[in-house]
Amino acid sequence: MANSASPVESAKRWLLRSPGRSDRADRAGHDGRTRRVGRCDHAALTEPAIAMRARMFAVALGLLSVCAVTATAHHGPGAYDLTGEITVTGQVTRFEFVNPHVLIYVEVDGGQDQQATLWAGELTSPNRLARMGGEVAWHKDLLQPGDTLTLTGNPARNGAPAMFLNRVVAEDGRVLAASGR
Repeated sequence: MANSASPVESAKRWLLRSPGRSDRADRAGHDGRTRRVGRCDHAALTEPAIAMRARMFAVALGLLSVCAVTATAHHGPGAYDLTGEITVTGQVTRFEFVNPHVLIYVEVDGGQDQQATLWAGELTSPNRLARMGGEVAWHKDLLQPGDTLTLTGNPARNGAPAMFLNRVVAEDGRVLAASGR
């Protein structure tokens, strides 16, 4: 018995066949461009639908990679010189116990001939500080404007008066934080 269909048509029919049916292409409404996905009739997708899903997947993957790069850039210590360490002593001007990082601002006296400098110190997240335990329980009212602190940490790479804090010591000698990481 000779088969009058071309090899391409035979391959299409074989790919489009459904278990229990000899030829799915004979079904009403079939346009010949359907690919069988899975073993169910309802799982068949047209070529334009497959192309659309591929484009949507590519867009989602692109957005995910952008988010991952942003998260890595934000949480990395790249803005600070981890090989150097500086210490400053000054009075608290502002204390921000907020996500994503706790910030302590101190005004450091510049001496007789220089103006005071506002330094920013960055710690880890408030949640992590609050759970650290130790002799000091971190909370939003721990530091008040006017409190004197000694901050030790890694300076900003760009020379700005900012640091990633490794140690925070109160005027009475209490160690408030031993490491911001």
